[in-house]
Amino acid sequence: MRIVRPGWYGMCESGCTGFTNVRWAIPELLRETGHEFGIYMDVDMLVTGDIEELFEYRRRGQWVTLRDGSTEVSVICSTLKYPPRESLHLRHKGTLPVGDMLPLIPTVWNCEDQVRPGMKLLHFTDLNTQPWFYDHPDKEAVRLYESYRNRYWAKFDPRLSPAYTQFGTA
Repeated sequence: MRIVRPGWYGMCESGCTGFTNVRWAIPELLRETGHEFGIYMDVDMLVTGDIEELFEYRRRGQWVTLRDGSTEVSVICSTLKYPPRESLHLRHKGTLPVGDMLPLIPTVWNCEDQVRPGMKLLHFTDLNTQPWFYDHPDKEAVRLYESYRNRYWAKFDPRLSPAYTQFGTA
């Protein structure tokens, strides 16, 4: 397996994180684990729909992307090969036409930075307003994030939940 670093081709300068290139290793990881398909999502997302629905978009030998061609949410086939290093940044931004990529996944699976009707996934794309670090402009998005965060922590240890600290109970 090859390691891809986010500093290549100005990726850090364009708002990418250290996780940006993990998506390109997924076909190999699928082969190593004996799976035919996998789902990739950026780490700064909240899934509000049924993630199983994404498997309806899988296609053999294809990388299925969002309808705008971006790869932040993808259904990936294990038969794909690792892309050339020089095309990674362009593929991330959805600007490179690639024969193996099919833009089929509806945009409700990538609502960027605001809550929208019918949304199935909220994506906190602006690194300057992600609610775990900064004040986010969409207060409904913040409320949703805090609700997910509180439920997550309460599953493991209610004393770690911000709700426990704030109100004395989980």
